[in-house]
Amino acid sequence: FISYYKPYKVLFFFDMVCAFMAAGIDLIFPVLVRYLLEEGLSKEISVAFDIIIKIGVLMLAMHILKYFCQFFVEAWGHIMGARMEYDMREDIFGHLQKLSFTYYDNNKTGQIMSRIVHDLFDITELAHHGPEEVFISLIKIFGSFFILLSINVKLTLITFAFMPLMMA
Repeated sequence: FISYYKPYKVLFFFDMVCAFMAAGIDLIFPVLVRYLLEEGLSKEISVAFDIIIKIGVLMLAMHILKYFCQFFVEAWGHIMGARMEYDMREDIFGHLQKLSFTYYDNNKTGQIMSRIVHDLFDITELAHHGPEEVFISLIKIFGSFFILLSINVKLTLITFAFMPLMMA
């Protein structure tokens, strides 16, 4: 199955980089808001306004970057999935041509077509979204763990103590 990724390893790499950046930006937003509230509210008006403007511009730039990363992941990730699906269909068609006539006598054409069309689509969706979603989830779990750890160690450990139970 992994061999279908080989021709698209560069595209897959950039897909994962963009997924990493989008997940990282999601983690940075609350940290920036916290900083903004702590620093912006504790300073005098002119300094607070300056901080608000700088953080606001930074957040806007990050939001734009996240948009482009998500666009790349969605658009080019699906293109990669469609290309992988094409490769798999070619291999399946080649395999079906080599099967004996007895196979076609014993199996219904509709079932064979359903496997080729629907099941293969599900497999390619998993091939595209599976690694990406696992990667994003791991980044968000570990990233939020370390961010929360820097805020309050005791509450973080209590919160993450329930993770194995939630996963089960």
